[in-house]
Amino acid sequence: MWDRVEARSHLIDSPPTYNSDYNYKSWEAYSNLSYYTRSLPPVGLDCPTPMGVKGKKELPDSKLIVEKFLLRKKFIPDPQGTNVMFTFFAQHFTHQFFKTDHKKGPGFTKALGHGVDLNHIYGETLERQLKLRLLKDGKLKYQMIDGEMYPPTVKDTQAEMIYPPHIPEHLQFSVGQEVFGLVPGLMMYATIWLREHNRVCDILKQEHPEWDDEQLFQTTRLILIGETIKIVIEDYVQHLSGYHFKLKFDPELLFNQRFQYQNRIAAEFNTLYHWHPLLPDTFQIHDQEYTFQQFLYNNSIMVEHGLSHMVKSFSKQSAGRSTLLPLTRKSQLSFRVKGRQAWTHQVILGSSEMGGETKNPEKQRIFGVKTQLCETAKASIFRYDFKPQKASVKRDSNKTHLKTMTLTLDMFSSTFKTLP
Repeated sequence: MWDRVEARSHLIDSPPTYNSDYNYKSWEAYSNLSYYTRSLPPVGLDCPTPMGVKGKKELPDSKLIVEKFLLRKKFIPDPQGTNVMFTFFAQHFTHQFFKTDHKKGPGFTKALGHGVDLNHIYGETLERQLKLRLLKDGKLKYQMIDGEMYPPTVKDTQAEMIYPPHIPEHLQFSVGQEVFGLVPGLMMYATIWLREHNRVCDILKQEHPEWDDEQLFQTTRLILIGETIKIVIEDYVQHLSGYHFKLKFDPELLFNQRFQYQNRIAAEFNTLYHWHPLLPDTFQIHDQEYTFQQFLYNNSIMVEHGLSHMVKSFSKQSAGRSTLLPLTRKSQLSFRVKGRQAWTHQVILGSSEMGGETKNPEKQRIFGVKTQLCETAKASIFRYDFKPQKASVKRDSNKTHLKTMTLTLDMFSSTFKTLP
């Protein structure tokens, strides 16, 4: 097994070779973490076409491509049964390392960690982290509404979030990622991880009453990182893989090995991950249906229905089919198609233009890779016809060791369960 891991590691350039500004080896490409790295080799400046030596001398207009090929005219359910819980999990998880710095350009990122550090839960900076922390028993700040735990408000934390001015103060929830107020699906996962963090803190404090706030917080963060990786590999990637072979997260594989690798997020990976066709036309929660306009920046939906109803509803609702043809109906950029209003996200246009700006052919290549990947996804725990099961917590005698600690996430137990 180790030989296979080592062999695959040789496929990754380490240190990183290129970024959007340098098509040759440079210290900046290696050391400047504000850049996304580049996986594909750059097209030479002296090449006759944008693709190198083949293809037309000019690429087609990006707006034309978006309208002709990527505009979804009709919702198509995902044929593999992917549910909306999967959609929001993907968006929530990836926003810890996909944080494009639009002021600098598409080749830059504000997520300097370049990996799974859960900054979308704990904040990108120490200053933001301290604003979100209760500074007692290792816990994060929270508020209780109708007997349930929810994120604190911006007023309580003073941690900046992005909300329109008309959103009431009591519904401006404050979490690690400043954009998660956009849709209740993201705030749902933020709330799940808030509850999980504070739950683990209670367990650790009971087992180690001598630990101070800092050690409880830092140890809990490590445990949640481990939980996240386990969920991503064994459920999320398993669902995407389309294989019956069961993937397993086994940290012991690298114990006692001299394995050094620092992750860097690639611009091509960022382009690949625009899975907006997964979004449905409307959102069905309990016995109500919400349009996009009603859904955006509306945390009252989560408070009104409660977290359990949201999880059950999103687990049962089918996501859209993610292929080259039917893309998003999200807000901002609009077109009239056959007398009806349809929306595409501005980010799709930006992504299609990114290849030209960086002189990189990922615009043509990545969409093909993305289509193949998404069309091979098989049904799994992210199917929309799940059967809820009772949550449980499993512990052994050495609860505080990340290697042996097993915690079943309370809210995930009903959705992250492989169907027979």
